[in-house]
Amino acid sequence: MTKAWRLGLLLVLVACNRSGLPAAPGPDLGEPASAGCVAGAGLQRGAPWPVMGGCATQQRRSRFGGPRSLRIAWTFHPSDSFISSSPAVAADGTVYVGSADGAIYALDGTTGAKRWAWQTGFEVVSSPAIGVDGTVYVGSMDGKLYALDGASGIPRWTFLAGAPITSSPTVTRDGAVLFEAQYSAFFSLDAATGAQRWSMAYGTTGAESIALAPDGTAFLGEWEQGAALALEPATGRMVWRLDTGVGVLFTPGLGDDGRLVLPSTAGVQSVDASSARLVWSASVSEQAAMISSPAIGVDGTVYYFSDDLMVRAIDGASGRERWRFATGPGVWSRLSPSPTLAANGTLYIGALDGNFYALDAGTGDELWAHPTGDPISSSAAIGANGFVYVGSSDGTFYAFGP
Repeated sequence: MTKAWRLGLLLVLVACNRSGLPAAPGPDLGEPASAGCVAGAGLQRGAPWPVMGGCATQQRRSRFGGPRSLRIAWTFHPSDSFISSSPAVAADGTVYVGSADGAIYALDGTTGAKRWAWQTGFEVVSSPAIGVDGTVYVGSMDGKLYALDGASGIPRWTFLAGAPITSSPTVTRDGAVLFEAQYSAFFSLDAATGAQRWSMAYGTTGAESIALAPDGTAFLGEWEQGAALALEPATGRMVWRLDTGVGVLFTPGLGDDGRLVLPSTAGVQSVDASSARLVWSASVSEQAAMISSPAIGVDGTVYYFSDDLMVRAIDGASGRERWRFATGPGVWSRLSPSPTLAANGTLYIGALDGNFYALDAGTGDELWAHPTGDPISSSAAIGANGFVYVGSSDGTFYAFGP
């Protein structure tokens, strides 16, 4: 699939700056800073970014700092292809990422050297998840979910879902891999064998991942019916359903305060995760839907990207806007980038104008930007070495170093 063909599917949009509290520096503990990143999940311990969203709760917040000045440490170029997949980073520093050439790559996080590649049958926009034993789980547009040996790339098993997989899997503490097949069903598979535990008909667009609570409850959104769901992951039993009245297209995030942040076409909604009670709703404007998953700071600040091409920060307690930052005109697709928050108060986001931005999370001021030349749909991951990893539609995978 050529880059030109892919970009032909995208819609052209067009698109102002500033001001919130920085995320407080997090300790380097060898475990995720939030308890929610450990409890309730079957992800690799010690991995700095084992799943899309950084941890099971999908807070997109790292316990490590990132570069506040621009330096490209290395780049990797797969075949003439773009990268929409968001990377995962293992405990040993290996970076895993998919590509539109259909391959899943394992790269040395320090040098960018290729350790292995596994070829699927079609484009990979799903982001990998790393299980407790180092197994890498990732979906492909060929309709299969792959479980690959993290060291060699050799498949341990594959599962045919019957529809393209753009969602990113996660792994529960009882050893289930959860993911969605596009316009089809929500699946639970045994992480060790790939055997199906249960499935549920699910009619959204399939771009989401799942947020897991410390007690294991799984949260996801529905686009077409306008709802948020809480599921018991062992059985798929619905714990609650909240009719939001607007589509929830991207992955929810669960804050340390127990509130679920729902990215919707009307803006942002904050919901009590245990009771499904709506706490607040922040409507940006009719023209400014939330088109990313949120990053959530230790103080509860919510960071996101909106379809007026603004990066916004809002108060997690009240929903009031703290600052906004304008990116430039660009090319938009449903797979738009989400922000990533470092422990040193730096917010990273690739934009549809082709720039990769580093912003001060407290003020919204630009620290630096690197032009890649093509829209960025990949969301960044942060390694224990302080490197920030992200892909671009220019066919390059970037590592920005301190």
